[in-house]
Amino acid sequence: MWKGFRAMWSFVAWFMLGRVRSQSAQNSPDTSCMLQFSAARHIEAAEPDCLSSNDWTEQLRVTALNFSGGISGAGVFTGAEDDVSLMAWSPSAGPAPGDVLVFNSSMCSDSPGWQLQANLTEIASQNVALPFDWARNTALSSEKIVVALSLVNDTSTTHTFKYDGASWAFLGRQSFPGIRSTTMALGGDLLVLLSFGTFQTFQLQGSMWSLVPTAELQLDALRFATDGRTLTLEERNPVVQLSVYQWTGNSWSSVANISPPASPPVGGLGLDVDGDYIIAGWTFLAGTAVDYVTVIYEEQGGQWSEVFRISNDLVQPPTTFGISSSGKAVVNCAGAVGCAGVTVFEVTSNGTWAEGQSFNESSEGPNAVSLASAAILGFSWGPPSPRRFRVWGLGFRAHII
Repeated sequence: MWKGFRAMWSFVAWFMLGRVRSQSAQNSPDTSCMLQFSAARHIEAAEPDCLSSNDWTEQLRVTALNFSGGISGAGVFTGAEDDVSLMAWSPSAGPAPGDVLVFNSSMCSDSPGWQLQANLTEIASQNVALPFDWARNTALSSEKIVVALSLVNDTSTTHTFKYDGASWAFLGRQSFPGIRSTTMALGGDLLVLLSFGTFQTFQLQGSMWSLVPTAELQLDALRFATDGRTLTLEERNPVVQLSVYQWTGNSWSSVANISPPASPPVGGLGLDVDGDYIIAGWTFLAGTAVDYVTVIYEEQGGQWSEVFRISNDLVQPPTTFGISSSGKAVVNCAGAVGCAGVTVFEVTSNGTWAEGQSFNESSEGPNAVSLASAAILGFSWGPPSPRRFRVWGLGFRAHII
């Protein structure tokens, strides 16, 4: 589930990892390319020139309609829940507002595969005037809620959408007086905003986000993630650790403090949480050198225990981590010399985590890729253009478990 990782474009691609499984070979066509969303505002068949590796095959290409100002200062976001995939761009210049698009995968229609389900930018524009950077941070939750967060008059402002089972509805624009931040985590019907060391939690009630005052946390942490049940934060002071909280209905209850895997710790690199799993990146001193590791934790009998660890590239540390409750994870620079690609991990038949597939591309050329964010359902990479998403999944047809 994405969870709303934010990535400014110092990287060149996005990845989503998924709750999907491959279908039988007889259901798979010769090419795994499915759709391309072009700048001409229509969906067309892609040319059969896409890459594949083992069971992971390309399923969808999406190109931004409005992307002005170049890479510097731009933002790109993605998320996935069940059969829905969110793709969003925040350009670095106007005047056109950034694209927020929702796709869904249907096996029951006359044209099975990925389809554009809604252009949320157009839906919002029918109700309010949108600045070009209206979606500086965008996320999708398991409740089929999309939040686009920005600053309007130096105040955190959301544009919220919800899927009612038939269509996407615009719930409205909402400002949060006293909060000036575009740092958030969205999970279920909960929205967590960070402002000057204070984490405030809001719950969607009708069409409005209502503050839950008993859920306020004050921690020295910058990175955090939630799936609506568990909130995980990279705490920096007074000690470096992962702080894990459980939602009780009106507050966050502390359930675990996870220490770094080695000492002395320098800090965290990133994290994600979904269901019984947490993935986190750590950096620590190894003598006079700095080392990087990625660790997966699992909740077992109320305790969070380490179940997998892998060393990371020493030249360039990993920057993005994603994990699925289905037992799959993705991270960049995991043991890859020179950080040329990404690695997928998964739970094997004997219940242990192991490295699955690695996708290593040259750092040069039009198809060079690197990881900028992670979510659930499939994963995407593409050429070094912030306008392009390429969604991958297990098999041509995505089957939700």
